[in-house]
Amino acid sequence: CGVPECKAGFCAICLHDCGQDAHAHIYASHKGQIFDKRSFERAKSDRAQGHIIALMDKISHESFELKQLVKNHIEKAKLTQQSSSNDFATKSVFLSKAKADLARSTMADRLSFC
Repeated sequence: CGVPECKAGFCAICLHDCGQDAHAHIYASHKGQIFDKRSFERAKSDRAQGHIIALMDKISHESFELKQLVKNHIEKAKLTQQSSSNDFATKSVFLSKAKADLARSTMADRLSFC
């Protein structure tokens, strides 16, 4: 973040809660590529896939027609990419971890200046 008063301290690539400074995490986990667009896009895609999985879980009790309509809209919007079932498990873990990290940042009031 370019704001000196910002105390968020989370990784913009994977949303990991890094406390007060994300630089060490970026060097360790993302090879120091602070502005690595490919890593950012991959992480963004993983987050989107996690949201899609959560949505489909929420509507699992709905009619086949409704679920198919939602799937068709998701495919039309190109929100998914080809993934194996192992990728879905990894993405779910990623999403859960990212949500927990953001919740910790919020609870510690480190997002109030952003």
